[in-house]
Amino acid sequence: MYEVFWTKQAKKDHCRISRSNVCAKRLIEILNVVRKNPFEETPGHDFEKLKNYKPSTYTRRLDYTNRFVYTIIDNLEEVKNLCGASYDGVVVIHRMWGHFPPLRKRG
Repeated sequence: MYEVFWTKQAKKDHCRISRSNVCAKRLIEILNVVRKNPFEETPGHDFEKLKNYKPSTYTRRLDYTNRFVYTIIDNLEEVKNLCGASYDGVVVIHRMWGHFPPLRKRG
């Protein structure tokens, strides 16, 4: 299992998606898959790695215009929550409404 963290933008996007029945159902399906194994290929959710994003960022399709964008942090020794349950890694959810987040300029 993976621990899931939400960015501020993802929390805002969740409020928008909760108003849409179709997207909300697909979001629940994707969240269940990502908590168990974020690398798992599932039918109906186009899973792909985004190029030129560091750390590695992945995306899954919610509907025609909205994408579920997240980062996986696997290289932690052992992640434990407050109750003591151990996790395989951390998934950081960046966006759920709209398209890909913009690349940050280095410099």
